[in-house]
Amino acid sequence: MSFIFVDTTPYQRANAGRAPRGRGLWAFAMATSNVLATEPMPTPEEPYFVSGTYGDAARAARREAARIGATTVFVLS
Repeated sequence: MSFIFVDTTPYQRANAGRAPRGRGLWAFAMATSNVLATEPMPTPEEPYFVSGTYGDAARAARREAARIGATTVFVLS
């Protein structure tokens, strides 16, 4: 799997600067600079959801991003 950047800025803006942590239902949006992406990207309007700890959810989001050709994963609030 190539390097995929996880950007927590949207989450931190919505949560008083706190970093994501703990267990819950996590929402992710994805983006790419790659014009050859294989599938549509999850967006803030239609996010990719993962239930579990933040670490497990971020790993799952990275795997999904690699599968569809995304280069950046955004953690949503």
